[in-house]
Amino acid sequence: MITHILLEAAGVVLKPHEYFSKTYAEQYGLEMGIIDSFFKEKFPACVLGQSDLKTVLAPYLQEWNPNESIENYLYYWFNTDVKPNMEVIS
Repeated sequence: MITHILLEAAGVVLKPHEYFSKTYAEQYGLEMGIIDSFFKEKFPACVLGQSDLKTVLAPYLQEWNPNESIENYLYYWFNTDVKPNMEVIS
């Protein structure tokens, strides 16, 4: 009896809809360079567990959209960045 299925999700089960940074920049009228600097300079250390995402992101978010909380930003990011690939899931 099969009790577990392990799927590699990134790029297979979950497909990038459009880069989140591009969507966010367009929604808030920001230049891509201002967002790219975070993703190029600070985000890699967060992915590797060397930096705390919320701590590193805070000053950038103050510049991008000072009225938005980090929790709301992360929720929006993680819920719009990828979409399920229903063909693979089926």
